[in-house]
Amino acid sequence: MRARGPKSKKQSAANSVSKQPESLTFFLDACLGGSKVANAIKATGATVEVLRDHFEIDTEDCEWLPVVGRRGWVILTKDRQIRSNQIEIVALLKSGAPCFALVAADMTGDEMGASFVRALPHIKQLIRRNAVPFVATVSRSGAVSMLHTQADLIKKVD
Repeated sequence: MRARGPKSKKQSAANSVSKQPESLTFFLDACLGGSKVANAIKATGATVEVLRDHFEIDTEDCEWLPVVGRRGWVILTKDRQIRSNQIEIVALLKSGAPCFALVAADMTGDEMGASFVRALPHIKQLIRRNAVPFVATVSRSGAVSMLHTQADLIKKVD
C-alpha cells in the first residue's frame, strides 16, 4: 500500500466561499456611551469603531447605517428603535449589516462591555450561520437571540 503525501492545508474554493471572515469590525452606536464598552471589546483582540470617530454624534441612524453596512461592520447598539422603527428597519435592510442590540436596561459601561464580551462567540457564530442583514438581541448575561432574520425584515417593509 502506498503512503499518502501530506494533506493540503489550503481550503478548496467550495469550502471558503460560504465562510465569513473571522476578523470582524464592531461598530458601536453612540448610545453605548463612552470608551468602556469599546475598550472591553478591544481587550479581546477585536477591532472596534465608534460612531463619534466617523460621524457627528447626533447623526440619524438612517444616515450612518448604510455607510457602516458598506464597510462590512457589525453593529452593536442598545437603541430599541433600531429593532422596530420602520425607517430604521429599511435603513438596516439597505445596509446589509448584522445588528446586535443590548436589551438590558440600567447598565453601567463596564456591565455593557462585559455583556458584549460574553456574547462575542455567539455573535460570531450567528454571523457565520445567517444571511445578513438581521437583528439579534444580547442579554445582560451575554445570551444572543435572533430577533429579525433577513426575511422578517423584508416582510416588515412590504
